[in-house]
Amino acid sequence: MDVVIHHGGNNSFTESLYFGKPMVIMPFSSDQFDIASDAEELRIAGVLNPNSFGIGSIKKALRHTLSRESEKALLYWKQKLATRGPRYAVRRLLSTLSK
Repeated sequence: MDVVIHHGGNNSFTESLYFGKPMVIMPFSSDQFDIASDAEELRIAGVLNPNSFGIGSIKKALRHTLSRESEKALLYWKQKLATRGPRYAVRRLLSTLSK
């Protein structure tokens, strides 16, 4: 799979990021808009409106998400995610509570 096209749900986003797959996000509800906005700002995904996209906007989103800049950003965040997880969260929480 070269690109994951999804709605921007937390699981779809996290799994795409974990496996380092470029994304095109088409949000339509709730937190999906925030996830899409953050992903676009971090340059790790193209974002489209699912109600009004056309072939031109799909091509533009794919060019963006397959660009070298996006590839580098995606690799950075994939590696960052690999160092995180439940153990990391517990350590951070415990260190915050012990202060």
